[in-house]
Amino acid sequence: MFLFTVILKGRRDPPAGRLARLQGVLHSALQTPGYPGRLDLASLGTQREIDALVCPDDALERLPVLPREEFFRSLNQFRNSRLVQPRAAATKHPLDVQPAQKVTVLRHGVEPDARRLAQSGAESVAAPVGTLRRLAREIESGAIAPAPFSHSVIAFTDLDQGGVGEEDRALFWRAFQVPLFEQYLGMDGALLAGECEAHRGVHIEPGNALWESIASELVVTSLTDRQYPALRLGTGWTGELNPDTCGCGKTTPRLLNLVRLASPSPARAG
Repeated sequence: MFLFTVILKGRRDPPAGRLARLQGVLHSALQTPGYPGRLDLASLGTQREIDALVCPDDALERLPVLPREEFFRSLNQFRNSRLVQPRAAATKHPLDVQPAQKVTVLRHGVEPDARRLAQSGAESVAAPVGTLRRLAREIESGAIAPAPFSHSVIAFTDLDQGGVGEEDRALFWRAFQVPLFEQYLGMDGALLAGECEAHRGVHIEPGNALWESIASELVVTSLTDRQYPALRLGTGWTGELNPDTCGCGKTTPRLLNLVRLASPSPARAG
């Protein structure tokens, strides 16, 4: 087992802060139908036991890995119905450029999105990978005009639907003619990991999630999602957690050589 928890250089993210966020997610998990038994086996079945934690690593080492298929097949079992947490993608531009890029986020379908792009004057566009696929195919077919942005495309992917494949990258380049940056989002829209301009893996966001490599599978724990707590959730991906400084200059660890293990998950419950 290889547990990866780090402090972002230049950003205040002390262990106490990560512990407090993890405790909040654990408290929320107690309110779901699916987690209490798992937490009880890890001696985390009461609020008092959770409050007694002194280190995030201690909590994770006690918890069994939750298979990805089980989580998405029985999603309502892992939902805190007492909490409604709006899902909104926490867009973060991958390049530190000045002035900041104007980014338009798309979520409504090809025609409304195409109109929004034409009216927005955006330099970059961010959207779920499925929305980008539809938009790119419509552009290639001539059904709509080429997208009027000039800087970059940010593709949102998640643990349920999987990542951007090589065919997607080729399609997006033909249609958009700008660099692509992939960003992995949690169920709550929080950024879990994102691609940089070096395009060599994705940088993890230590303030939002804890990553592990267990029996070759990447496993993630959310530090932000309290409606659908993800505690030691299997991702269905193999990969490496690389701590070396990236060619872009960032020192945050990266996920490298990602390979899909599992087939696409069943349709989400509820």
